[in-house]
Amino acid sequence: MAYGLVANAAERPEHLALVRGERRLTYGELDALVNRTANALAARGLASGGRVALMLPNGVEFFAVTNAAAKLGALAVPINYRWRRDELAYVLADSGATVLVIAAAFLAEAEPALATAGRPGRDGVLVIGDTPGWPSFAAAIGEAA
Repeated sequence: MAYGLVANAAERPEHLALVRGERRLTYGELDALVNRTANALAARGLASGGRVALMLPNGVEFFAVTNAAAKLGALAVPINYRWRRDELAYVLADSGATVLVIAAAFLAEAEPALATAGRPGRDGVLVIGDTPGWPSFAAAIGEAA
């Protein structure tokens, strides 16, 4: 998927690539977002062969994280947002995820699971949405530009 995105961004950067509600991204914009996301994940230690867990609803960020992982040669580990802490802790520990990208709405259930799993560390968590005290996905991709 990441290769197809790169090819389309090079050949037709102004063409519409993704629509989510009112949000519309061209191939050029989407490729830039995926690149910034890849840089932010790499800055948190994600490398080829690594794992990034994501606990997100379907949306632009889910697409960006999964494609960023592919660009880095890493694997995305989607986590069902309906799972509870024991299930979350198991997947986080078993997958070996070094980074977790999570929607703020799911953080209350995931926080105890992070402590139980022992991974990823707090610095390896990126939260989408306003959650004081946790690293922000938006800030991380802004810094990674």
